[in-house]
Amino acid sequence: MSNQISKIGLIKEPVTETRVALLPEDVRKLVETSPGVSIVFEANLAVHIGISDSRYLEAGAIRMESSSEIIDYSDVIVCIQPVYDLRLSRKDKVFVGWFNCLNQLNHLSIYKEGRFTILSLDLLPRTTIAQRMDSLSSMASLNGYKAVIKGTDQLGLALPMMTTAAGTIKPGNTLVVGAGVAGLQAIATAKRLGARVSAFDVRAAAAEEARSLGARFLEVKGEINKSSVGGYAVEQSAQMLIEQQELLHEAAISSVLIICTAQIPGRRAPVLITEKSIYGMQPGSVIVDLAAETGGNTELTEKDKTIEVNGVTIIGNSNLHREIPYTASRLLSSNFYHFIHHLLAKGMEDDLILQTAAVKNGRIIHPKIIQLIEES
Repeated sequence: MSNQISKIGLIKEPVTETRVALLPEDVRKLVETSPGVSIVFEANLAVHIGISDSRYLEAGAIRMESSSEIIDYSDVIVCIQPVYDLRLSRKDKVFVGWFNCLNQLNHLSIYKEGRFTILSLDLLPRTTIAQRMDSLSSMASLNGYKAVIKGTDQLGLALPMMTTAAGTIKPGNTLVVGAGVAGLQAIATAKRLGARVSAFDVRAAAAEEARSLGARFLEVKGEINKSSVGGYAVEQSAQMLIEQQELLHEAAISSVLIICTAQIPGRRAPVLITEKSIYGMQPGSVIVDLAAETGGNTELTEKDKTIEVNGVTIIGNSNLHREIPYTASRLLSSNFYHFIHHLLAKGMEDDLILQTAAVKNGRIIHPKIIQLIEES
C-alpha cells in the first residue's frame, strides 16, 4: 500500500463492544491538523453513549450508512474489535485497532487471506514516545477501578472500619494479585473505600509502588523475580510457584475481596489462587478475575461468567472497562488520536508503527506472534 493516507473510516463495533474508538473532539483535531485527510463514520456510531451523529458532522466528518461502504471507501479503517466480513474490500487496506493479537491469534487469519495490514495498539512498545498511545494502560486502569467497585457491590458487608452505636466494624481485608497498572488502581480504589489491602506481585519494582499506595506487600522469601523488557511479569520456576501459593493461600482465606490481575502477554495467566484457597474463604466473599480472558488466576475462574463456589462469588471478566463505556471511550479515543496522528505524520514505515504491525500486506511480521505460532 502507498504511504499516502487520505481517507480514514470509523465503523460501528459488535454489540458486545460498548466503547468507541474515536470521539468527535479527537476527530476534529485530526481534521484540523491533517490537510487533505477526510474522515467518514458509520451512522449512529456512538449514540449508545449519548453522542449524536451531528457532533461528528460538526467536527468535520462525513456520515455513511454502512460499514461495508466505509471499508470500501477508506485507506485506513479504525475500530476496536476485529472485522471479519471483508469480502467487498480491496486488498490495500490498513486496519487500526486493539485486536489483542498475542492472545487471540485467530483474529489474524482473514487479514492474511485478504492481504490486509493490521496495526494493533496492544502491540505498542513501552516507550516514552508511545506513552500517549498506550491503550493497554488506559484500559487496565479502568479495569482495576471497576473491579473493586463491582466486587464491593457483590459483597454482603462493608469494607471500611466503622464505629457505630452498635459497635465497631473492622475493615474488610482485600487482596490484590498482580500490581501492574490494573492492580495499582485496584489498590488505590480499595484504600479509598477503607479496606485493609494486601498485594502480591513477582516483580521487584511492584513492591515499592504497592507500598506507596498503602498496601502491605506479600513477599516470597528470597529474591523477587525480575520483570521482562517492558515491565511485564515472566513465567516462574516450579519451586517459586509452590512458595507463592503457600503465601497466597494464607492471604486469600483471610480476605473477603480478591482482585486478580496477573497476566503474561501471549501466555496462559498464572494460577495463583487454588481451589483449596477458595473453599477456605469466608462465604459471601468475592473474587474478581481480570485475567479470565487468558485462563484466569484462580483454578475455578470461567471466562465471561459469574459463578458461586461454596458461597464465594467468582467474577471472570477481563473487560470491565466496557461497563463504563463513556469514560473508556474518552481514554481510548485519545490513545487512537495520538497513534493516528503519528501514523499520518510519519507514514507506514516508521519504526513505532512497524512495531504495532501484526500483519503487513497479508504476511505476519511481528516477531512475538511468529514465535507463538511456531510454539503452538
